[in-house]
Amino acid sequence: MLEILKDCVKKGIKAIIVVTAGFGETGKKGKRIEKELLRVARKADFRIVGPNCVGVYNSAISLNTVFMRLPPGPT
Repeated sequence: MLEILKDCVKKGIKAIIVVTAGFGETGKKGKRIEKELLRVARKADFRIVGPNCVGVYNSAISLNTVFMRLPPGPT
């Protein structure tokens, strides 16, 4: 995961969604990886949603990155 984040930073990508689990909630090793992930992101002014999320949903602008159908927002 850290190498992927570093590759994103090098390519100029500014944000990612980390859907996967296996970070701070798993114990010392996961906490260490999560802290390093945050260190790299903060140094690069990079934004992260997650880990352990299903994505981002904003009905007002029809943004849906989650893995389920959700109702559209107001029209």
